[in-house]
Amino acid sequence: MKLDVTKTENDAAFKVFSQKAEKSAVAAFFYAGHGMQINGGNYIVPIDANPRSERDIKREMLKMDDVIDDMGSAKIKLVFFDACRDNPLSRSFSRGNSRGMAAPLEATGTLISFATKHGNTAADGDGKHSPYTQALLAELGNSTGMEIEQILRRVQQQVKANTRGQQEPWRYGSLMEIFLFKSRH
Repeated sequence: MKLDVTKTENDAAFKVFSQKAEKSAVAAFFYAGHGMQINGGNYIVPIDANPRSERDIKREMLKMDDVIDDMGSAKIKLVFFDACRDNPLSRSFSRGNSRGMAAPLEATGTLISFATKHGNTAADGDGKHSPYTQALLAELGNSTGMEIEQILRRVQQQVKANTRGQQEPWRYGSLMEIFLFKSRH
């Protein structure tokens, strides 16, 4: 787990992550922080990012597609992405800027859960966690033997209820196998 990371720290962490994921049957990634959509691509924004042009984005940010690629040959790839925010740079860049996150490229064996639908923004919440992360943690804590799709449906229902319909988590992808969380007890 890494908190408040720079681009250099992000790159180093993903190097280790990709090496471990390559040898794993299941690879899971959770991100809560700032993210944005530029030209249809979703980006993780490190704390030291300060792009002045569209060309700076690939050097200063991490593309979500690259995160999924770093999961290598894992049979099941799970991505939980709590970073659907308005793009603060939309006035600075000339084209391709949209609100919220873009729908990702979907790949078999990959399940991506966004805090909200593409094109929408997610609430930060009032407490320690956003409504999405709070619901996800609650459901994962009570999920022994429950299939991931069922967990995510429950997260979707809980967030939608807690935000009075203002936010609805969305998922993309297709798992070819059933994935259950097991208790560590």
